[in-house]
Amino acid sequence: LHPPSELLPHYTFNGTVPLEHYYVDDTLQGNGTHLKYYFDEIQDMIEDVRTLKKAVLSTSIPSPPKQVHHGFWLIQLRDMWLIHALQQNSIKGRSVVVFGSCSPYYESIA
Repeated sequence: LHPPSELLPHYTFNGTVPLEHYYVDDTLQGNGTHLKYYFDEIQDMIEDVRTLKKAVLSTSIPSPPKQVHHGFWLIQLRDMWLIHALQQNSIKGRSVVVFGSCSPYYESIA
């Protein structure tokens, strides 16, 4: 299954981000998922991300793009992009989808 070719530039920042094909069947037909996250683990992620957001929003995205050290944080560029994008384009009260995430880390950013 491939995305429509006319949408590829939107998914890949005009070809600057490679598109990967990776599929995991986490349904019961695929015998369900082995990934389990407890409430406390997710709450810890949310708290960590609150601190990370403050650091990221006080830092501009470097040019050329690279990892950024902020205190003890090693901030990945993709995380900086996502946090800045969500700051500029609120999803509060909107229906959204996160696909390709095996961890609730990115959901905790939103």
